[in-house]
Amino acid sequence: MVYQIYIYDDINITSPTFPIINEYITDNYKIFHYDLYRIKSHKELLEIGIDSYLNQNALHFFEWPNEFKSLLPKPNFEINLDVIDESRILKIITNHEKE
Repeated sequence: MVYQIYIYDDINITSPTFPIINEYITDNYKIFHYDLYRIKSHKELLEIGIDSYLNQNALHFFEWPNEFKSLLPKPNFEINLDVIDESRILKIITNHEKE
């Protein structure tokens, strides 16, 4: 999906560190990209209107979601990036049941 967005849609995706939420509208998707690093509490997350964003039919990507998992929907998959010395380990975890 990320490949598809990159190849077929001319958008510049940046980390929403300062605005906290970036919204992208492409030909195929509406995307919300959240950076929760600076959010200090559940109350603050609710005050920025997280519910109104999550209720929209869109793709949702979260950076730093660990402190707020109880407020967020269960993800379809998680991407974890660990930096160890000069290397990076990328883990993709799916939350789907095997059929």
